[in-house]
Amino acid sequence: MDAELRAALFELTNDRYIAALSRLEWLQQAPATLSAAGAPGALRGREDVSFLLAETYYRLGMDEAFRKAAEPLVWTSAGGKYAPLLRSQLLLEAYRRGDFTAAKRVADAMASSPTPARDAGLGALLTGLTAYQTGRYPEARTAFAKAQEGGVPYAAYAQYMDAVTQLRADTTQTAAAVQALQTLASGATGEVADQARLTAAQIAYEAGDYAQAATLAAAVSATGGLASQALLTRGWALYKSNEIEPAGEAFAEFARRFPELPERDEARLMSAQALLQLGRAEEAGRVFRAVADSLLAESGAQQGRAAAAIGDAARALVAARAAGLLFIADPATGKTIALEERAGASDSVLAAAVNESIAAGVLGAAPAGVPMALGGPELVTYDDVRTRVDAIGGPFGSGLPRRALFTQAASSGAMRTELAARSQAFYEADLQVGVARHRLQQQLDAQARQLELLRVLERELADGTALLGPLTAQVTTARDSLARLAAALDEAGARVRQLFQAQINETRTIAAENSAAIDSVRRSLGASLTAEDNEVLGIEAATAATYTELARQIEAGFTGALSRHPVFALRDSVRARSDRLGTLLGETERALATARTLVTQDIARLQAGEGEQVTRARATLAAAEARRAAVEGQLVTLVERELNARAGVLLASLRRDAEAAEFGAASAAFFQATDAGRTAGTPGPPGGSAGVSTGAQDVAGTTGARPSAGAPATPSSSSTPPRK
Repeated sequence: MDAELRAALFELTNDRYIAALSRLEWLQQAPATLSAAGAPGALRGREDVSFLLAETYYRLGMDEAFRKAAEPLVWTSAGGKYAPLLRSQLLLEAYRRGDFTAAKRVADAMASSPTPARDAGLGALLTGLTAYQTGRYPEARTAFAKAQEGGVPYAAYAQYMDAVTQLRADTTQTAAAVQALQTLASGATGEVADQARLTAAQIAYEAGDYAQAATLAAAVSATGGLASQALLTRGWALYKSNEIEPAGEAFAEFARRFPELPERDEARLMSAQALLQLGRAEEAGRVFRAVADSLLAESGAQQGRAAAAIGDAARALVAARAAGLLFIADPATGKTIALEERAGASDSVLAAAVNESIAAGVLGAAPAGVPMALGGPELVTYDDVRTRVDAIGGPFGSGLPRRALFTQAASSGAMRTELAARSQAFYEADLQVGVARHRLQQQLDAQARQLELLRVLERELADGTALLGPLTAQVTTARDSLARLAAALDEAGARVRQLFQAQINETRTIAAENSAAIDSVRRSLGASLTAEDNEVLGIEAATAATYTELARQIEAGFTGALSRHPVFALRDSVRARSDRLGTLLGETERALATARTLVTQDIARLQAGEGEQVTRARATLAAAEARRAAVEGQLVTLVERELNARAGVLLASLRRDAEAAEFGAASAAFFQATDAGRTAGTPGPPGGSAGVSTGAQDVAGTTGARPSAGAPATPSSSSTPPRK
């Protein structure tokens, strides 16, 4: 368990999320005996598996799965050291999902925790955003101040939200809010500074300070992601300041640079209106007619090809995993922010928390000496969405103008909720396919490694057989030589035995003859046998008996003595070892033959088809792909409905703007005729056509695209959040 957890942590911190998810889900289902308590600090508990699994779900954007894995560790005692860190991530997830009730519950739990001082960075920022969304502005400003104290990477955005909250809490604080935003812009760079300037310009516009609004909007980067809204805000501010010519130029530039935005036609109409008010009726009429003609042509083309184009576009968005684009709230105004996937816990914090080198903290917490590698919030702007759509390519053209993607969502809240749920289900099904494919590849790799190992073993067995052949021949030759030597020794032993046996027999014969002679002498001497003679004959008889006994003993011990002779004894030892070696060689040859047969059979089996585990993995993958296909079809249907609604809104806008353009063209023609009909030197109406409104700006303004401020940039609520 310890080794598997450390491997999963390594995979997670090296962005191998599918591998980590596969390993951790397997561990989650492993027998309970794997998680027996170990030494202090060892990664052996079920809570460690649940925590790392929750972190994997979190980084993959699997919000529902993350909640299910994280909440038991947060609201019970099981989570222990991980609860503070998971609370911060649950806060982010709830806020991104738009569930402010749940977000407030988590924020309140964080505020009442034993270590509220560590609620810095993103945790405090989200607490403030939650309070802002629920109208608790003093509490929001307190949280934003705490987030600013936490420093990078969220301090600048917290300062921005503090200024917006100040204005929302007291609408009379316009000047203070603008000043705070200008202060932020002067100390910040990039899109944060541009967002501060743009918001300040919009606030000034709404307060009626059009000159300041125009100046602030002009300070926004002309090449940044917020350039479109800055240019539109500047155009309206100039127009309201009665600086008609630069306003018309700003509107014309906007229409030229940002043709995909829904405000394009409004800007074209306003540029023509500016020409008319400048007394350039003929030129204004040409612009009005051009706008009317293009809008009529565009609306006609959209009506003729919309159905098929919308279906293709819906499938393309889903296939590119880009349905989340439909959830970005007003991408052209920068009201959505994107966070890094590690927002909530960097790799260093995650590793330190799991390895218990620090007590787990909240977002932004880090052990001493451990670097934080998180970037701040990034605004999702027109450029980001356009780049993403460009990467999709395909069906976005005249049949379904790309402008439909930038049109404000036409669906109801229930529709957006369903879209989010379907997108999340599709994303999770996609990941399960990835896990199933990963596991199948693991089995295929394992089978390939097994096949390669078997082939290596087959070669080694063949090499062993080749080496055994000469050794067998050598041993056979030696055994043959030993057999011949043994035969020669047996012959020599027989000869020696015969020689000894002849001597033994001769000794017995002589002893018997001596005994017979002694008996004969005794009989011959009879009574004349003296005591001395009798003693001599006794000695001779004893000598003959001794020789007879000696011959018997030699005969009885000769065979043993001969076998104990070094030459014959070594012969028997070598013969025994030779027999044993022969047996071992035979067994080895049979074992090699059996092994080669088994290896050949296994190789043939693996080459002929896939093993049982691979077959099961393929079945799992097929089932996962079938589930994904079903969910994908449901999501395509919903996306198609959403695009249809947006196309309807866009078509209505085209018709309305076309009517305004025709009205403007007629007005321009009227003023042109009026000016042309005057005799030379006859004064016309005061200002001629200049300063006379055709009402085009009122019709154009019904698109609702005039400068607006006060809506906070928020983490995306899409089910596949555009986190970097």
